[in-house]
Order: sequence, then structure tokens, then C-alpha cells
Amino acid sequence: MCLTQPATVLEVRPNTLVVDFDGEARVVLNLLAPAVRVGDDVLVGMGSALSVLPPPEAARLRELLATDPPPPDPS
Repeated sequence: MCLTQPATVLEVRPNTLVVDFDGEARVVLNLLAPAVRVGDDVLVGMGSALSVLPPPEAARLRELLATDPPPPDPS
């Protein structure tokens, strides 16, 4: 299973981005979101920026990822 998550763009480089994942800077590929700018939120999966996220959607995703998952169903 692949988890996609939001990240904030810190730096734009040719074909790559430096993004912030909860305080950790990482380099990801950027072949699918060419109009991205520093400060944008992007959805990252499998080491690639998949799309630019509107700020409310990025905030909601961060909120959902920060919550604990429900316990498994015992049945």
C-alpha cells in the first residue's frame, strides 16, 4: 500500500522539489506539477509530487493523518 501525503514546497529545482514533511526536508521528483511554486502544498506519493493542493485540502489531509486510526473490528 502506498500512502500519499501533503508536503510544503521549500525549493523548486529542475525536475525536482525540496519539500517539508513535518519538519524534515526531502527531495522529490516533479514531473506532474510543473507550475508549482515555493510555499505551495503538493500531494506526494512514491517520491513524486502528484499535484498541487488547495490550502484547505492540504490542511484537512494533515489533520486526518495526525489522528489515530480506529481499532480493528474484532469480528
